Amino acid sequence: ITHRTDRAVDLFRQLLAEFQGTDREALVLQYLGRVHYTAGHNAAAVEAFARALDLRVAQSADAALIYSSTVALRRARDVLDLAC
Repeated sequence: ITHRTDRAVDLFRQLLAEFQGTDREALVLQYLGRVHYTAGHNAAAVEAFARALDLRVAQSADAALIYSSTVALRRARDVLDLAC
């Protein structure tokens, strides 16, 4: 599973470079955060979810998307806090 997770992270980073500055950047960051979270890379998940949330708020995205990023960020932060 580690190899598959590493591959997924690499692919989402490539997509992030491709979609940086577009309206799809937040979506890619959200999925990157999910991969990191699933792999237990909680600090990286927090970073990705926070960036996705910031972009979604700045873009006045749909409230459901902002909520999704908010919940994901909160969960990742909670797990990170428990690990410390």
